[in-house]
Amino acid sequence: MLLTGCASHSEKENILGTWKCELDLTERINSDLSFDTSVISYSGTDQFKLDMYMQFRDDDTYKVWIAEESLDDAMDQLIQSMTADLFRYIEDLLLKEEDREMTIDEILESTGVSEDELVEQMFPQETRTALKNQIVGQFNKEGWFKAEEGKLFTSADLEHAVDSAVYEKYTLEGNVLTLQEYINPEGEYFLSMYPMEFHRQK
Repeated sequence: MLLTGCASHSEKENILGTWKCELDLTERINSDLSFDTSVISYSGTDQFKLDMYMQFRDDDTYKVWIAEESLDDAMDQLIQSMTADLFRYIEDLLLKEEDREMTIDEILESTGVSEDELVEQMFPQETRTALKNQIVGQFNKEGWFKAEEGKLFTSADLEHAVDSAVYEKYTLEGNVLTLQEYINPEGEYFLSMYPMEFHRQK
C-alpha cells in the first residue's frame, strides 16, 4: 500500500470532518440521454440533483459518497420524465396512423396493459439498477488526501498515492468549502460540475 506525505497541518485541520454538496447533474444527464430522431424525442428531466458527501479524516484518508435516497429520488424523476415523453409519442403515433385522438389511458385500456406494466417493460429494474450503479461507481470512492496552498490532492483509491499534478483548487470560508476548479494535465473530467460548494456537517 502506498502512503501519501503528511498534509499541511493548518490546511488539513481546517477541512477535517464531513461536508455536503447538492450535486446538480441535470445538464449532464440530459446531454447523455438526449436524442431526437424520427422515432421519439426526449425533452429532458427538470432536475437530477444528488446529495454528495466528502469526509476528511485525521489519518490523511478521505471518503466520497452519494446519498442513496437522493439518487433514488433523482432516478424516479428521470423515469417519470422519460415515461411522459414515451406516452406523448404513443399518443401522437396513434393519432397519425388512425386519424383519431386517443389518450394514453384509452390506449392502455384497449391493450389491457397497465401504466406500471408498460413502464416496467420500457425501463426494467435491471436497467435502472445498472444506471444507478454507474453513477455510484463514478463518485463513491476512498483514498488519500493532501491539502496545501489552496490545492486539494486526492488519490484514486487507498492503493495509490496522490498525484502532485492532479488537484482541485479550493477556498474555505467559514463552514463553506468550495472546489473551484479541477486541474488534470491528461484530460477533462466532469469539469462542468465546478464550482462545487460543500457545507460542513455537524
